[in-house]
Amino acid sequence: MVILRQVSLDLVKSLYAKFIDWDNQMIDQETSTRSHATNTAISEDLGQVEYILTDKTGTLTENRMIFRRCCIGGIFYGNESGDALKDVELLNAVSSGSSDVIRFVTVMAICNTVIPVKSKTGAISYKAQSQDEDALVQAAACLHMVFVNKNANTLEINFNASIIQYEVLDTLEFTSDRKRMSVVVKDCQNGKIFLLSKGADEAIIPYACAGNSFSSVFKHIKWSTLTHIYHKIFFP
Repeated sequence: MVILRQVSLDLVKSLYAKFIDWDNQMIDQETSTRSHATNTAISEDLGQVEYILTDKTGTLTENRMIFRRCCIGGIFYGNESGDALKDVELLNAVSSGSSDVIRFVTVMAICNTVIPVKSKTGAISYKAQSQDEDALVQAAACLHMVFVNKNANTLEINFNASIIQYEVLDTLEFTSDRKRMSVVVKDCQNGKIFLLSKGADEAIIPYACAGNSFSSVFKHIKWSTLTHIYHKIFFP
């Protein structure tokens, strides 16, 4: 009887695993890849899961990054449900040459380790180490700040049909301690040297600006981010 019970349990576990394989609601819509239970005991383990702890990168974002909102000089562009790249005010600020906006978009375009690749047709694609870098470079390109070439330590940006060259003097890659990455570049047109940084809010904001007005803006950004994550978790 003991042997028969063990055999019955193994058969039931195998059948439960097949239910996971057959479940049409567990299919990746983009690749049409079905779920697959590699362990017959996985159904038992699922019943014991009470909490799932995860970081936000790739897991909650489905490994897709979309540039939806930004705050430049205390001005918000885009909205929670829309696309900042279609914001008329942001597009007008770029076209009019707003210094704050141009600097912001420049950092998006060149503060990274992305490599532009030009196809035979002239189309440019990007090889990025992470989805966020790719999303930022793509967004900058949509705002007319196109990263077109990287040759040794020289970067070329096409901004409104004008080529701007920067020489990369040093790159400080992202680390968990610094929580940011930085590049030191020289504008080949005027010889000015800039330190450009991007990273976690707690690592960047203390160096960005001080004052009560900026503090209120930061609180709004933090609240909006937490609200979006909450909706992503509980209302996917």
